[in-house]
Amino acid sequence: MARILIVEDNATNQRVVEGLLGKRGHQTTAVSHGGEAIQALEQGNYDLVLMDVQMPVLDGLEATRIIRRNPRWHALPIVGLTAHAMAGDREQCLEAGMNDYLAKPVRPPALLETVLKYTTQAACPEQ
Repeated sequence: MARILIVEDNATNQRVVEGLLGKRGHQTTAVSHGGEAIQALEQGNYDLVLMDVQMPVLDGLEATRIIRRNPRWHALPIVGLTAHAMAGDREQCLEAGMNDYLAKPVRPPALLETVLKYTTQAACPEQ
């Protein structure tokens, strides 16, 4: 069971992702923008962050850059989520410090596969 931070400004998207992950036994916390994500990381420990790219207040790219500046979170997996899925979006996410990228609407099998990939790596770092 992984602890997953969901950073998403759309409440419906938050509920969908929380529902999918909760059914698999994961603990989730949902916040609405990058500033709240940083606060949540300061207050708790997470195995994975699912980060929307476009949000008000502090977008996912800038929030990821801030998170990566803190040595405590340097190895924390961050997966970008974006509705745009245009050429260059993946590279932009990776350049900001994200580990991976999923296009929205997120397909449940792709989400679950990605969560498993990064939470398994966190549990077994030698792999």
